[in-house]
Amino acid sequence: MIGCGPSQLPSLVRTATFNLSAATPTIDIATGTYENLFTATISSPTAVQVATLICSRLDGGQPTCTAGACDANSTPLTQTMGGGGVTVNITASGQRLRAVACTSTLAQSPGTASADYTLRVTAPVTVPATGCPSSVTVELSQAGTNQGPTINANVCWSNDGTVPLCGAAQTGVTCFSSGGAGAGTATVAVSPTLNTVKVCANRTGFDTATPLVQAFTPAFTQAITVDGNLADFVTAAASTQVDTTSATAANKAYFSYDATTAYFGLNSNYTPAAGTVVAIFIGDTTAGTSTGPAGLGSPALPTPAKFLIEWDTTTPDAGPALGFVWNAGTSTWVASNPGPTARHASGSAVEFSVPLAQLGLAASTTITVDGAVITGAGTTNTITESWPQAPASNVAVTASPIPQFIRAVRSSCFAPNTVILP
Repeated sequence: MIGCGPSQLPSLVRTATFNLSAATPTIDIATGTYENLFTATISSPTAVQVATLICSRLDGGQPTCTAGACDANSTPLTQTMGGGGVTVNITASGQRLRAVACTSTLAQSPGTASADYTLRVTAPVTVPATGCPSSVTVELSQAGTNQGPTINANVCWSNDGTVPLCGAAQTGVTCFSSGGAGAGTATVAVSPTLNTVKVCANRTGFDTATPLVQAFTPAFTQAITVDGNLADFVTAAASTQVDTTSATAANKAYFSYDATTAYFGLNSNYTPAAGTVVAIFIGDTTAGTSTGPAGLGSPALPTPAKFLIEWDTTTPDAGPALGFVWNAGTSTWVASNPGPTARHASGSAVEFSVPLAQLGLAASTTITVDGAVITGAGTTNTITESWPQAPASNVAVTASPIPQFIRAVRSSCFAPNTVILP
């Protein structure tokens, strides 16, 4: 380049050299750990004006791009003018993506786009993760981290102490697929002898998930059969046996429960007759009613009740008992359906069971129980026997109101821990 003007000599020659290069490309998915295969998109701003060659590698090596051609170790991908980028499939853990750009007339981009990827199977979990369930669900975490949960992963579990290896078949190990949505599950039993769940998960091309070892306290169960025979209350673990207010020493009331069911029993000297009923009131020390229904003489209760078992002594064996739930909104006792299970074997022995979920109790750690034999229900309503009786001896009295109650520390993990309160 020179310059000149009228009556002037030409200037000295000046030269300038320009090196034109493509813009450095970008990768839309950053370095990180991911839980599924994915596709990364590489794009160069140069493609806004002209088709651009992207040279990429997945081994971490440096690609080169010269005069519109990639080196032999790189994969050539053409981003069309105005196009949205080119794609690279990430298919295995440890792949290290590198990319540069050029055209036939633009030199290689001054910088290199880079991203390093780890593929790891989503961590397995149990649902619930703690507590004392009788069974748990094994699955890959559904928390949705980093494109997870991993689809089509191999998930293997044991509950007998065997360490699953997620490889060859193992005795005591069961495997399942996480499936096409990563949501596959398995139900695993928990018991006193099978109480530690161990899980591994893998997939070809992925790093193996961190193994899971989850210990549980098995749910407490009772060996009580509702058949009218009260002997199993005597032998059952941690069942509460109390005297009644009858003068007969053999007269006892029983209460127990496990993770799912409450059990009640009564050995009494009532005479089966129309209008003679057994009434058991159950609560949790929170809101309820401190008065029994008018049909039973509205007996005063020592602690608020939310559920009532009412059984007519003339009911045949295997006949139903009535169940009532206290409705705080209407201040009335409302029939529960289905009613409690009841069995009456012989004499004056009767036994009941009610699912804990049906009792309407708060999710607290307390359950209260008291009961009575009421004669003349609907007319004279006389309490002829009640329980528990304290001190622990049978004393002939007519209890009105019902004076005592049982309070149990409620836990589905452990046997009932009960006390008798005045």
